[in-house]
Amino acid sequence: MELAGFEDVSTEMIKVPFEFESAEEYLGYWSDGGNPVPEKMNADWEARGGSREALRGEIGTVVRDEYEDGKGIHFTAVLGWGRKAGQ
Repeated sequence: MELAGFEDVSTEMIKVPFEFESAEEYLGYWSDGGNPVPEKMNADWEARGGSREALRGEIGTVVRDEYEDGKGIHFTAVLGWGRKAGQ
């Protein structure tokens, strides 16, 4: 931000909840939501001989085991603010 001409710059990292009722709800959002990121991931997986169902199963296992069945998913966001120089 300072390179863009801001002064008195501050930043803060915060946890942002991204929670679902279950791993299955998350998988529906991730796999069937039309998001280009999972679509690219699925296409790359298939190009290497994998199946979408196998990938979905692996992701579901991780969400169930590591993220409280979809209720404990959190991302980190960086908030930044400042004042435009001379103002």
